[in-house]
Amino acid sequence: MSALGLVEVAGWSPSMVVLDALEKTARVRLLQVELNDLAGAVMKISGPLADVRAAVDAGKSVADLMRVRCVTSVIPRPE
Repeated sequence: MSALGLVEVAGWSPSMVVLDALEKTARVRLLQVELNDLAGAVMKISGPLADVRAAVDAGKSVADLMRVRCVTSVIPRPE
């Protein structure tokens, strides 16, 4: 794993739309989806750093278009 991407989205339906964008943007692997207290989800993805950044940026853009709260983070080379 070269990088870890975290995307937290408020709302279950918007989370699935963001997940679709993450997967279609770059070659990333979905590690886990956790339900959060906001009735949404936290998605964890891995892959090459550039791909993870591109996917996370795309997910954030889609969430912004839907006007839902979205928090993102990219951790390069987690140990």
